[in-house]
Amino acid sequence: MKVTTTSENLLELIAFNANLIPLPLIHTQVYPLIAKAILEAHTLNVFEVFKDNPQSVDQAAVETKLDKNALQSLLRVLTSCGYLTYDDDQYTLTSLSRKWCLKNSSYSLYNMQCYNQVTWNWLDKLQTFLKTGEALQYHDTFDAGQWAAYQKGMESIAVIVSKFVTKVAPTLNKPEKMLDIGGAHGLFSLEFVKKYPTLSATIFDLPLAVDNAEPLLRKRYSGNNIQYRRGDALTDSFGDNEFDIILMASVMHHFTAEQNLLVSKKIFTALKKNGYFIIQEFLRSEDGVKIDMVPSVMDLFFNLSSSSGGWSAKELINFQEASGLKSVVVKKFWSVPGMVQVIAQKK
Repeated sequence: MKVTTTSENLLELIAFNANLIPLPLIHTQVYPLIAKAILEAHTLNVFEVFKDNPQSVDQAAVETKLDKNALQSLLRVLTSCGYLTYDDDQYTLTSLSRKWCLKNSSYSLYNMQCYNQVTWNWLDKLQTFLKTGEALQYHDTFDAGQWAAYQKGMESIAVIVSKFVTKVAPTLNKPEKMLDIGGAHGLFSLEFVKKYPTLSATIFDLPLAVDNAEPLLRKRYSGNNIQYRRGDALTDSFGDNEFDIILMASVMHHFTAEQNLLVSKKIFTALKKNGYFIIQEFLRSEDGVKIDMVPSVMDLFFNLSSSSGGWSAKELINFQEASGLKSVVVKKFWSVPGMVQVIAQKK
């Protein structure tokens, strides 16, 4: 997947092909303002104003308590990007914004956009990171409010991804126990438990993550087949010959190669014979092949914010095989560009 700028008429097409369009200015001046405008529209509840009926800018300014002229500029940007339509002096939500931007939508990204307001400030540290290589290590610095925003944001992304997790994963025969490392919100465990009535899941995560994430799961699930365990994946044992399946989703980009190998070896020990270890990550492009935009951007973001950035499929397979597991397959999520499951088995 590539986010790109396209021409809207023949003259623009000719200019693009002749390299006459100053794309670096568009990338650095237009794109960031669009991103920030969309973030502010979420956190200032601009989309909610248009939820039930079209509104004029005057009506919207009253409802949002924002300056009319400033709001007009914002609405023009949102309209140009397809979030609103404008007709007869009124703005109306499009299907894009109704699905992804409204708080009560089943696919709402509202909480993730609120969390993105936190991460926006991290970009000021990018130059320092590029000079020193020192990442922010945000898990070590979050206050209580940031932990809450983080977990709500991760939950909103997981709502989208979770619908495909068990479809991509291998089919299991009456599994009994699952370990979900870094599972927080529990939505991935929930999908497995719903698919396999014989299964009970343990979500293993940092204490502050559990404190903020468990209430999110309990709103969706009141059964006894999903439990939490507080701990640190780098220092605590996962058990011995205990689990039919171990899932590690969006965790390895927080760890160094040495740490990922350490964790993989503990996972090997914790798996039953024929049990599966599933790594779920945004896949970084292999060196020397076509470089994809979304995984590359996520790699830079993970590098800035945590320890190691993204990993290639080859590197993830190496972690599994070096721990004694046998590589099975790499499967892509068709609806989440760059995300895969790297599946290995204990033989």
